[in-house]
Amino acid sequence: MKTLSDVAANYDEQAKANEDMAEEILDRIDTAPAELRQNQRWHAGWLMAEAARLRTRAAELRGLQSRRSLN
Repeated sequence: MKTLSDVAANYDEQAKANEDMAEEILDRIDTAPAELRQNQRWHAGWLMAEAARLRTRAAELRGLQSRRSLN
């Protein structure tokens, strides 16, 4: 069974993957056809926002784990 710390680490890994994918999209955006650029910017923005949510949730889980270990 996974611990809260394990789940938090998984969230952090997924956040990093999302950030990396968003950076790759933005790095290559100039080579995309003009009609796709807006969609790619939106997708990159969504990935970054999702990464932020995952990191926030990871921090919450770590805090919960810490509180549990104090009891």
